[in-house]
Amino acid sequence: MPIIDKKKDEVDQILPIPQSIKTVNGDSIAVPQVTLRKEALVSQQIAIALKDAFGKDFALDEDARKNFKVTVELLKSVLEKTPERLVTMASVLLSTKDVPRDVDWVQDNLRLVDVVNLLVPFFGVTISELRSACRPLGKLLAGEAK
Repeated sequence: MPIIDKKKDEVDQILPIPQSIKTVNGDSIAVPQVTLRKEALVSQQIAIALKDAFGKDFALDEDARKNFKVTVELLKSVLEKTPERLVTMASVLLSTKDVPRDVDWVQDNLRLVDVVNLLVPFFGVTISELRSACRPLGKLLAGEAK
């Protein structure tokens, strides 16, 4: 078990977004910085994938959000029912203006485990950052802020 620095975000330490990713040919490519545009595009793909996988607008209650087993089941359902969404998300995260990596490139150069290893840390870090950013608003709405 890694040593956790309490001054830093735990999710970012346990599941850091990879700096690079290896292709099936053994080439190492850099993972570009994540921008708001990429976060928005990936978030749209997540919403579509969950709707496609579960047939409705998807929401989890608080207990389910804390349950790792639910996360695994969600990923399994998305993998089984809408794998093309995961490929699209990987394409968004790996592309730059200078080096676009389209869906065909992802399918021809990465394995499923590579895509999952890219996306899972992205989801974890993004959710953790949003939770931290919204914490003061939650306190304000609850009347706790001074």
